[in-house]
Amino acid sequence: EPAIQKSPNFLWGINDLATTYIAYAAYLQSRGNVAANELFEKSLEYGHKATLLDGRYLTPIQNMIFAFSKMAVLSSHVIDLEKVIKDSDELYDKCIAINHAYQQCHINYAAAAARAAQRMLAAGEDPSALLEKAKRATSASRQLGGAFVDAEQSEGLAAWVLAAWRVRGHQDPEEALSAVEAATARALAINPQDAFSKTLQAQGELLRAEWLSSVKRPGVAQALRSAQQAAEQAVRSPELYPDGGQTLAEVHRRQAADPSMQPAARGRHVQNGLEALDAVFAINPEHAQGRLTQAALLLQQAALLSAVAPRKQTACAALSAAERGLRADPLLLKEQGRLLSEATTLCKTR
Repeated sequence: EPAIQKSPNFLWGINDLATTYIAYAAYLQSRGNVAANELFEKSLEYGHKATLLDGRYLTPIQNMIFAFSKMAVLSSHVIDLEKVIKDSDELYDKCIAINHAYQQCHINYAAAAARAAQRMLAAGEDPSALLEKAKRATSASRQLGGAFVDAEQSEGLAAWVLAAWRVRGHQDPEEALSAVEAATARALAINPQDAFSKTLQAQGELLRAEWLSSVKRPGVAQALRSAQQAAEQAVRSPELYPDGGQTLAEVHRRQAADPSMQPAARGRHVQNGLEALDAVFAINPEHAQGRLTQAALLLQQAALLSAVAPRKQTACAALSAAERGLRADPLLLKEQGRLLSEATTLCKTR
């Protein structure tokens, strides 16, 4: 920064500084540090400075779109998310107006749209418009050729969001789940250690299990076993990706919910899920979905206890975990309100 202050027209230096802020912000984001958003904003500040110096220099534009793809995950309210989407749209339109063949803008915008769609879904809102944006950007990128892990990740994520939205609407998600499988397979062919894609495979199998259960079809247990296998592979990846551990915990939670299972076996799944979350919280203590999964597992554990005092104590621990998760990510309140209510009721019951 001192060098930029001395040479305010040093275009490449300004762009490099913006990129450095993105990298640092992403590191803090993976660990639940609230300073991440401020650093993303700083990266945007320098990105805009670079575009003012040269409006046709596309590297800072692609980097700002990438920053917005990360910031979508940090949006605490739908109104914040809508602003991220609007700003991403404007930058993407500017990029393709200058050079429609500049592929990284398509790739980064597909990521921003897919992640924003995932967040809209988490907020209980319709993600369809964002999925259409992601689809168009992905199509434009594919026409330019090449193979990119991040492009496949975004396509897989968008397909997963579509599958989840269909399940919510009581519609068959299999076509979308097949698209998840295809995209993650392509990503893993490029990088066999890709923890994101392994996690997405597990999440796809969880959705399949949910759908099969809802329509009373066979295959639920097999889908959960496949989900567990994929999540375990994600956890073993050398890449740092706490969502893999949270997904593994969620698999154990679903398995523990099987009413045909003996209490001892259900208890083991609960314990395995809680242990998977220990590894998540060692990386990111404020992992919101992790805390909410922890709350759900603790409620399952409480239901397995016969003594009143330990059951109440465990329910209160579940309430604490749910409250912590929702403080970390208020956007989830609409979808997770029932969990909070259940934990509150059990904790406050005398």
